[in-house]
Amino acid sequence: MRALLLCGSLCCLLAWATGLGRPEPVQAWGGASTLAPSDTMLRALAVRFGVEADTVAIFEDLSLPVLPDTEEVRQQPVAAPPEVAAADTTDTLAAPVVAAAETTQTTPARTEVQQPSRGVVMAFSIGSLLLMGLLFFAMHLAKRRSEEEAQQRVVAEAEQEEERMAPNAHMAEMPTLQPLPMPAGQLEIGYTQHIGKRPEQQDAFGFSDPNAANAETTGFLAIVADGMGGMQLGAEASSVAVQQFIDVYDAEVSQCGIDAALEKAAHEANTAVREMAEAQQLGNYVGTTLVATVVKEDQLHLLSVGDSRIYHYRRGVLTPLTEDHIYLRYLAHEVARGTITQEQALSHPERDALTSYLGIDKLHEIEQPPAPLTLEPGDRVLLCSDGLYGPLDDEELIDPLEATPQEAADMLLQSVLAKKLGYQDNATLVVLGYEPAA
Repeated sequence: MRALLLCGSLCCLLAWATGLGRPEPVQAWGGASTLAPSDTMLRALAVRFGVEADTVAIFEDLSLPVLPDTEEVRQQPVAAPPEVAAADTTDTLAAPVVAAAETTQTTPARTEVQQPSRGVVMAFSIGSLLLMGLLFFAMHLAKRRSEEEAQQRVVAEAEQEEERMAPNAHMAEMPTLQPLPMPAGQLEIGYTQHIGKRPEQQDAFGFSDPNAANAETTGFLAIVADGMGGMQLGAEASSVAVQQFIDVYDAEVSQCGIDAALEKAAHEANTAVREMAEAQQLGNYVGTTLVATVVKEDQLHLLSVGDSRIYHYRRGVLTPLTEDHIYLRYLAHEVARGTITQEQALSHPERDALTSYLGIDKLHEIEQPPAPLTLEPGDRVLLCSDGLYGPLDDEELIDPLEATPQEAADMLLQSVLAKKLGYQDNATLVVLGYEPAA
C-alpha cells in the first residue's frame, strides 16, 4: 500500500513537472474537440521505444476526434468532411480547384478544448502526499501500540513465571509439624514442593498424624509419591496411593508390626491405583512411584517402589538407601555377565523405563532392608522425587543437609530452580532431622 501511494504521488509530480501526457488543444470538425499528442509526449515515447525521428514527425499532425458524451450529440450523425466533387477525367486541372472551393465553403467553426491546469495537478499531488502521510502516521501508531501490547505480555508472562518458580508453588496445604520427641532427642520435619515446568503437579506427599493416640506405637510415617507423567492420571494416581498407604498402615501396624504393615500398605495402594485405572478404562496406563519411611524411637524403617529415592546423611557422608527400579539394573547384570558392554547398557533406549511401580498388574519388586537403620543425633533422612535428584548430583545434596530440616528443604529446592532447566520436572522432598534433645 505504501509503495503504491508513493509511486502514484511521484507519477503525478512528474507529470506536472514535465507536461508528459498533457494533450494540447487542437481544432476539430463540426464543433467536436480532438486531442492531439503533445510533442513532448511523442518524443518521450520515441526515446522509450526507439522510434526514429522521421516516424515521429508523421504523428505530429495527428488529431483524434473526441465527441461530447451527450444525448443530443449521440442522436445526431457526426458531420463528415465535405466530399470533393468528381471531376471529368479529361479535365485534370479543374478538379482540384473545384474541390478546394467547395472545401472552403463547408469548413465548420473551430473550437478549442480546455485542459487541466498545472494547479489542479499540483493539488492532486499534494493531496496524495498528505494521504500517504496520514497512512504512515496511522501505521506508526498501530505498530507502537502493538509493541506496547507485546511488552505488556512479556511482563505479565515474566510475573506468572516468577510466581510459578516461587518456593512451595502449587504445594498442597500442610500443617506445620512440630518436633516429635524421641528417646535420645527429637525428630524435626521439613518439606517443600514445586511444579517445575510441567502443566500440573503430579507429585504427592503425606504424613501420619503425629498427634494420634497410637503415635508412640506406630511411629511417624512420611511418604513421597511421583505420578508417572508418561501415563494417564499421574496426579490422581499419586494422591490415591499416598492416602491409601497411610490408611492401611495406620490400620495394620498395631497388629502386624511396622515392616509388614508397610508391605501390606504398598500392595493395597497398588490395588487402589489399578481400580481407579480400570474405572477409567485405562488398564495398565496409570502408575506412580512411592517411597516411605517410619521413624519409631531411633529406628528408621523404609520401603521403596519405583525410582523415587531415600538418602541418609551423617557427618558429611551421603548414602542412598534405595535403588531405582529401572531397566538399567537388568542391563547392569548383563554387563557383568559379559553379554553386552557398558556403553551399550548406558545407551539403551529403555534404560530408564520403570520395572516396578504402583498400578502395575503384579507388584513383585518392593524394596525393604532386612533390618531398620539406627539413627544418631545430627542425622538427616531425605525422601525425594526424581525432579530433585535429577538436576543435582550427590555433592550438591550434601551442603544443604547441614542446616535444619526446613532450611535444608528450602535450600535444596532453590538449588534445583537455580538451574533454570526448560524441562524441569515436579520436585518434592521431605527432610527428617534427628536432633539432640533441647
